[in-house]
Amino acid sequence: MILLKGNWFLRMSFRYIFVLTFISSLLEAGSFRLVTYNILSDDFLWDEMYDFVDKDILFWPNRRVKIVERIKKLNPDVICLQELNSSSFEYFKESFPQFEGSFAKKLSGSEDGVGTFCRKNFFKAIQHEKKIDVSRTAFATQPALVTTLGLDSDRSVTLVNTKIKWSKTVRIGDSIWNQIQFILKTIPSKSTVIVGDFNIQPHNPIMNQFHLSGLQDAFSDKKTYTCFANDMYQRVDYILLSKDLQSVPIECLSLDSAKPMPNETEPSDHLPIGCMVTYE
Repeated sequence: MILLKGNWFLRMSFRYIFVLTFISSLLEAGSFRLVTYNILSDDFLWDEMYDFVDKDILFWPNRRVKIVERIKKLNPDVICLQELNSSSFEYFKESFPQFEGSFAKKLSGSEDGVGTFCRKNFFKAIQHEKKIDVSRTAFATQPALVTTLGLDSDRSVTLVNTKIKWSKTVRIGDSIWNQIQFILKTIPSKSTVIVGDFNIQPHNPIMNQFHLSGLQDAFSDKKTYTCFANDMYQRVDYILLSKDLQSVPIECLSLDSAKPMPNETEPSDHLPIGCMVTYE
């Protein structure tokens, strides 16, 4: 009898493992790992702003290698970069040959913009579209790169990668407000993810516009900073998701006791943040 019970237990164990594996495969089909990262454009490395950093650390050929290493450790399926320029976009395309990428540049004289890279053969379909509200010249330089990710025959996610213009003051009705309103009006209400450097701290009332639109902060319960700027730690980088999506953070480092950035281990003045995005 003991032997029979043992055999029965083994058979049930194998069945249990099979069921768990099957469920896991279903969940994986509707999930992807997403990372967003402001890599600090070489065009913005003014001496007076980063005089505390050794020049070898700031040297772009050194920084870009560390940026690639930093991203690869997170094993993403989608990479969203801000403060990219045309030449660095080509470098990252070559550094991630298993990804296809798209770049959206500002309309102004600046060469920087945003880039989104998606793992090849992971998604059923990938479509990119650059959106800029040219009717408002005050912020028309800031692009939003909208990517539609096909997960299977009847599922897709709309991903928006952007950088919101920096301003000393952010108020309702100003150019930053209008930029956010434009983004919110051009996206669907469901299956949507907005990521990037918003240049807005969580307590700013402007952030309520995202929440009122049904978007939730993937890191709302994490007490952390994502950026070192103007001699202070800040949280200005976000992953926002519509409520029909779930997220599990995969990268959330604290800067409370960190050195000013960039430094020997962090090649940008921002940290990458990431999460697993999953359908409910």
